[in-house]
Amino acid sequence: MQEYKQTKTISASAGETFAWLSDAGNLSHYLPPVREASIEGPSAEGKPGESIRMRVEIPNRYETEAEGYFHVDE
Repeated sequence: MQEYKQTKTISASAGETFAWLSDAGNLSHYLPPVREASIEGPSAEGKPGESIRMRVEIPNRYETEAEGYFHVDE
């Protein structure tokens, strides 16, 4: 699995920030290859979180749709 790390100072409470980051619709704002994402429903049995569909773009290489799982660990 690929890891991403990014730092940015914001003017919001920890609770507000966690809620924003926990919304799959915001993935495109902090994961550069993701152009849009949405929850499709519950995950497959034995998988954590929810099933997610994403449109991903790697500039000058390709654009594709992908499925995965989105799990928020509170």
